[in-house]
Amino acid sequence: MSNYQKKMSIAATVLLVAGSCSAQSVSPAFLKTGLPPRGLAFGVSAVSNINFSVQAEPAQGAWMLKNSVAFPTGELVASFTWPRGWRLESGLGLGSVAAVTIDAREQTGQGATVSFGTAQVPLRLYRYLPLGSASRLSIGPHVGVQVVSLSMGEKTTERHPIYFGKPEYGSQSRRFSSVQEHTLTYQAGASLNYVAPKIELNLFVRYTNSFGNPVVAEGRWDYDLQGAEQLPLVSTSRLESVAVGMVIRRTFYSR
Repeated sequence: MSNYQKKMSIAATVLLVAGSCSAQSVSPAFLKTGLPPRGLAFGVSAVSNINFSVQAEPAQGAWMLKNSVAFPTGELVASFTWPRGWRLESGLGLGSVAAVTIDAREQTGQGATVSFGTAQVPLRLYRYLPLGSASRLSIGPHVGVQVVSLSMGEKTTERHPIYFGKPEYGSQSRRFSSVQEHTLTYQAGASLNYVAPKIELNLFVRYTNSFGNPVVAEGRWDYDLQGAEQLPLVSTSRLESVAVGMVIRRTFYSR
C-alpha cells in the first residue's frame, strides 16, 4: 500500500470516529427536544374556570344539586425548570374561582348566579414527559396548592313579587354573601405542551377543590306561594372547579 493510500485510510478512520462521537453527543439533545429548557421562564395564561356550587333541594339536608357556571380568569406565572423536565411554578391569578348558583326554575321559573372576585397564588410542581425522541411535544402532569383570597361582600334583593303582573302568586327575596376571606385549595391536572428553544405553548385542564370543604360563599332564596312561606333554597361554594386554559411562556435565563 502506498503512502498516499495509507494517509487516505487514516483520514477515513478519523472521520468515522468523529462522526460517531458527534452522533453520540447530539442524540441526547434530540431526546430532550420536548422538554422545556433548564432555567427561569415567565408567562401569561387565559383560563375558562367552571365553578361549581352545591344546592340543597328544597332545604339543607335534602337531595343535592350541583350547579356550574363558567367565568374567565387570568394568571401571570413564573417558573424554574430543572433537568429531566421537573418544573416548579408560582404566580398571581385574578378573576373569579368562587360562584354561587341557585336554580329556582321549578319553584319560581327563575335562577340566579353571583360570582365573587378572587385573587389566587398557586404553587405547582410539573413533570414534563416527551412524546417521542424527536418531537417538540410533551405532556405535563402536575399537582399543587393554591391560596385563594375572596372579596368579602353581600348582595341582597328586597322582597318583591315573583311575577310583577301577578302579585298574588307569591313573593321572593335573595341574599348572596362571601363567608371566608382566605382558603387553601389543592389542584391536579395535565397539559399538552409545544416546546421551542425559547417559547412554550401549553394547553391544560385542571381540577381544584378546597381542603376540608369549608363553605366560602353562600346564597339563600326565600319565597312564598300565595302567602304560604316555603322552605328556602340554599346553595354553597367550596371552591370546587375545573379549569381549561392556555399558557404562553418564554424562557429568559436558561442553562
